[in-house]
Amino acid sequence: MKFLKLFILFLFVVNLQGQHAGKVIYQYYKDPVAAQAALDQLKKNKPEVYAIHGTAYEEMDQVMRQLRFELAFKDQRARWTYLESVPPEDANKAMNHRLAVIMATQNVTDYYLDLKNWERMYRTNLEGALVNVKQKFENFDWEITGRTKQFGKYLLHEAKTIDAYKGSSGKVINKEVYAWYAPDIPLPYGPAGYDGLPGLILDVRFGADQNIGFQASTITIENADVKIMKPKAIAEMSEEDFETRVEERSPRRKKN
Repeated sequence: MKFLKLFILFLFVVNLQGQHAGKVIYQYYKDPVAAQAALDQLKKNKPEVYAIHGTAYEEMDQVMRQLRFELAFKDQRARWTYLESVPPEDANKAMNHRLAVIMATQNVTDYYLDLKNWERMYRTNLEGALVNVKQKFENFDWEITGRTKQFGKYLLHEAKTIDAYKGSSGKVINKEVYAWYAPDIPLPYGPAGYDGLPGLILDVRFGADQNIGFQASTITIENADVKIMKPKAIAEMSEEDFETRVEERSPRRKKN
């Protein structure tokens, strides 16, 4: 097994490809067969829950498959952004739309990466306000699995890692991440804050079954007029401070 350190790849790839600019549009991926199987299981095992929430779950699945995101990059900087969609006028459908967006994005609308200044952050909602959370510039330990798949004209290679982060309860969550990258596009960027591979990540999946994730739909690689700005927010804070604030607001913490 081969592990790749993030900073080594950045130094190598950025020296070669620092002047490239482009955009990639991604769509949220949710396997329709697996999603329908989960609904059927719920209907069979908990019919009373399905009777109340089944329609809402189906609507949220449809919304999530329609969500679009943009990855823009230029001059060793990149930004991943949720492309906001207009919610329905119906109050219940609008609520399901908002919940679907929160579930798909995990309440993070933007990721920002600056390789020149070794800066990484994401924008999220804290107590009703948008804040930029500054992350440590740590390495992803990617394991190249040797698996490949065809994605349009690109042959993608698979890498996997564990993304460990604190949930709202303060407990560490270990999320399995599978990234499919294109060596033919030797850029180290990727969707939803995942990067550092010797090729642009065009497909990222979560969980051993890889039933959900983000998949590229439109790829534009050219020296285009792309502007990369930090996400607008009312404040910046460290990830440690953000996690402390979230944990303090946890209902479980308040009960204790």
